[in-house]
Amino acid sequence: MTDIAPAISVVIPLYNAENYIGACLESILGQTFQNFEIIVVDDCSTDKSTKIVESYIQKFGGRLKLSIMKENSGGPGKPSNMGVALSRGKYLYAIDNDDLLTDNALEILYNYAEKYNADVVNMARGYLFFSDTDKNFPTKENLRIHTWSLLDSEKPVLESANIGERVKNICNGIVGRTAWQKFVLRDLVVENQIIFPENVRIAMDNVWAVQVFCCAKKF
Repeated sequence: MTDIAPAISVVIPLYNAENYIGACLESILGQTFQNFEIIVVDDCSTDKSTKIVESYIQKFGGRLKLSIMKENSGGPGKPSNMGVALSRGKYLYAIDNDDLLTDNALEILYNYAEKYNADVVNMARGYLFFSDTDKNFPTKENLRIHTWSLLDSEKPVLESANIGERVKNICNGIVGRTAWQKFVLRDLVVENQIIFPENVRIAMDNVWAVQVFCCAKKF
């Protein structure tokens, strides 16, 4: 029996997210595009996070893999890199353990990447969830559309091949600098040895995103 690699690898670093990780996995479970694997790397959580993830393994029919770090690394960089190393998909999508996906998110991202033969598909907009507690879940009433980029276009925009222009755009906020905004060709990350900095605890995905931005042929 041949073990066929999935189209998408979703990488989730995990640490003490018992109030969020279940909803995160539910949003992936209900995707219209199902040719994916999920790799959750737990950074030695001290709450019920890992038990919640384990309860979803059977629901995903073997597509959900849970790996546990030997010791806490102090940030999401190292578990994210481990997740990438364990991935097998054509494309990588790294999200935080408190993120949610709309039900057609992976389908849209995959189709754009394939249609344009893109190394990276970047999302300029998303939703912010507003709540007074950490136990509520998003509804239409508490979701707000938010733009993380100064690019204002309803149609796909091909980023300049000029590295100077690209750097200017990312510095000026034309393109967002978070990892979860970017759907990336796995070969781009592996061949260019692009990693999340492991000694940076806050905004470490900014460093990763800049590397991706500069190495991509078609963004």
